[in-house]
Amino acid sequence: MKFLKLLLVVLLFLLPIGCQDISPEETVTRRGLIYKVGENEPFYGTVTGYSREGYRSQKMKFKKRYKNGVLHGDTQFWYPNGKLESVEPYRDGKINGVITRFYENGKIKSRIHIVNDQRGGSEGEQFWDKKQRRFGLF
Repeated sequence: MKFLKLLLVVLLFLLPIGCQDISPEETVTRRGLIYKVGENEPFYGTVTGYSREGYRSQKMKFKKRYKNGVLHGDTQFWYPNGKLESVEPYRDGKINGVITRFYENGKIKSRIHIVNDQRGGSEGEQFWDKKQRRFGLF
């Protein structure tokens, strides 16, 4: 029992060593994988910065998690006012799960179910207006 406790403590101590938190300027893309500049192993950790991606009309803060050079875990975007704009779940470089988007007031705007980068899934798509009345379920 003491050995298991010791092993757990050692693992919890070593876990953060492999993870890094860097800015987009510290990354480079090679053959579809993200690397930290100057390193030969695919990146494992978090990239935090500002971007205007996809449908977004303004620059937003983001936090993206990578494992073996591809997105893995929740990617988050924030409005300029600091409120959460969206959470996008990734697994092995593909969106997989429920994307949740929010209005600037923090209320849910939509939930879109994604399976292996494809819209749809068993939960479909749900949308709400700013008063939180659901107006779509597809």
